[in-house]
Amino acid sequence: MAAFTGIVQFAEVGEGNLDFKAIIDQALSSGAKYLLIEQDDQYGRSPFECLATSRQNLIQLGYGDLF
Repeated sequence: MAAFTGIVQFAEVGEGNLDFKAIIDQALSSGAKYLLIEQDDQYGRSPFECLATSRQNLIQLGYGDLF
């Protein structure tokens, strides 16, 4: 694990390595009513820029009707 210290980066929904399609589909099939977006670090961008990117990626994944 020492080799990975300090390289963790946070990303907008759909920009990182998490399978958000599978995560969201499972959450919805489990009855989730709300899914929240949280990003610990924006690396110089505004939170609103990051939210806009996440929203656009969610639309491209086919979840535009959830807004």
